[in-house]
Amino acid sequence: MIIVVGNSKGGVGKSTIAVNLATALALAEHDVLLVNGDRQDTAQVALYNRDSDGVMPRVEVVQLAEGKELEAKLPGMVPGYDHVIIDAGGRDSTALRAALLLCDLVLVPYAPGSPEVWALDDIDALVREARNNRPANRPLRALSFLNMAESTLWRSADNMAAVKAAGQMTAIEPLMTERKLGKKTVLEPLMVVRRKAFGNAIGSGVCVEELRPRNPKACKELEVLISTLG
Repeated sequence: MIIVVGNSKGGVGKSTIAVNLATALALAEHDVLLVNGDRQDTAQVALYNRDSDGVMPRVEVVQLAEGKELEAKLPGMVPGYDHVIIDAGGRDSTALRAALLLCDLVLVPYAPGSPEVWALDDIDALVREARNNRPANRPLRALSFLNMAESTLWRSADNMAAVKAAGQMTAIEPLMTERKLGKKTVLEPLMVVRRKAFGNAIGSGVCVEELRPRNPKACKELEVLISTLG
């Protein structure tokens, strides 16, 4: 499966999510390739730090930050891996557009705050355009989730405003998760909280599951994301 973690808006934590997904899948004994499709080297530096620290298993990483390069080289790489994670975006780039044509699933993290919310229309339009340019037998799943949420209080004003704006997108669906509410189980949009654990993890090129001491809440949020991969 080819999975894009992408958004045309920078600063929403997509590289942190991409590295956590790639390393968690590798920890589960999948062969994983992480593609740095962003001119910033965040993902590549993270995995360099992982290698330098001797953390196993190793996760392969390659930089393909230009659309033409991604289109030309990625198809030949895919057969060697169970999953390919592409960290793309930060702007409307040729790499992001190419990745949306090649992938099976795009995960769109967005963050609370007006600039981040205003940019949702841009990535929604890019996903719609990609669907129009793909063969009918290659559907594109697109799921959004609130990342870097300001607190664990789900119904804070900024969190709710961001979730409401994301719900108005037409090409990208909110990623829903189950939550116990008394005796009932309710569905609500996934919220990944801005936790120190995620920052510590990407700094070392590991996933939150590999950190000690373990942060159960961060691990649960990552687990829900992985469950969307099927």
